[in-house]
Amino acid sequence: MKRFVGAFVVLSLVLGGLLYWRLWLQDAERSGPPGSSGVVEAERVIVAARIASRITKLHADEGDVVEAGQLLADLDCSEMDALVSQAEAQVAAARLAVEPVRGQAEAAAAQAEAVRRQAEAAAAQADAAQSQAAAAHKQAAAARGQAGAARAQRENVERQRDRVATLTAESVTTEADLETVETSARDLRYRVGAAASSASAAQLSAEAVDGQAEAARSQAGAVEQQAVAAERQAGAASQQVEVVRAQLAVAEAGLVRAKVGQAECRLTAPRAGVVAVRAHAAGDVVLPGTTVFEILDPTDVRVRFYVTNAELGRVAPGMRVGATADAHPGTTFGGVVRRVAEEAEFTPRSVQTRDDRDRLVYEVEARLEDPRRQLRSGMPVEVVVKGP
Repeated sequence: MKRFVGAFVVLSLVLGGLLYWRLWLQDAERSGPPGSSGVVEAERVIVAARIASRITKLHADEGDVVEAGQLLADLDCSEMDALVSQAEAQVAAARLAVEPVRGQAEAAAAQAEAVRRQAEAAAAQADAAQSQAAAAHKQAAAARGQAGAARAQRENVERQRDRVATLTAESVTTEADLETVETSARDLRYRVGAAASSASAAQLSAEAVDGQAEAARSQAGAVEQQAVAAERQAGAASQQVEVVRAQLAVAEAGLVRAKVGQAECRLTAPRAGVVAVRAHAAGDVVLPGTTVFEILDPTDVRVRFYVTNAELGRVAPGMRVGATADAHPGTTFGGVVRRVAEEAEFTPRSVQTRDDRDRLVYEVEARLEDPRRQLRSGMPVEVVVKGP
């Protein structure tokens, strides 16, 4: 019985010690720096074909170190070369068509300008003829007015002559007075005839000038129509130039597109790194989007690890981390936290107790410093967040 009691006491002490030790470890973990295990990842770049073609030659293999812009593979470019030649021929033809059409447009514009100047000159001549016609009509009116005044004077003198003749017959006036009046009457008759002739001539001249003005207006109208027609032709020629230029632009764009496709026959490394995967061999036919190479950038090394809900408040972007790898014992790789996930990776159905809350984990991404390129993609590491 005593042995049983002694064994029970010893077992109780051992179990109590183990429980205490476990609680102490849990408390140490909670009070220690946050962190967990993770896997190293390097920046991975996919080199894919953008055209459907056949691989004619490969210039890199898995494990090769390549530089940015280095040639990795050649694709059969016969079809693209033909498209480039066709596009170049179309561009050359379009350029040859531009100059003649441009010359025709310039000639049409010059002709339209010349005809427009002629129309303006004809319009000015018509205006001048109209002014001359108006002046001639004024002269004819003035001549008619002078003829009317002369007739009035003649009639007045003739009436005076009749009175003087009556008085002479009654011996009131002398024959000399009658001759003077008759002389004045004859002179006025001559003047009336001359004024009437001048008025008639002025009227004929005004009518002639009217005819000239009408002819000038008709000519100006005809030249104006010619100017309008010439300007329309010039406009049509200018539009034709724009059409040819647009055709040239389309041809040049087609050439650029063909050259872009031609450039896709040479697959180059978009950045420096190490060839991790060579997915095809020479002679394989690839379609657009087919992966040919995968390149890893060893200078851009990252690690993803997880922290619990209790540790989340002690992790933030910009904090320093330390990572250790089994392959390099005694070496700690520094780094910086780049991102902390906004949502938990694992969520229980009902979060009620503290233990349940501690089961929530959040992904943390950190960039590691590896100047000697010792870390490899997929290598497991232990990560500890050190603080700011």
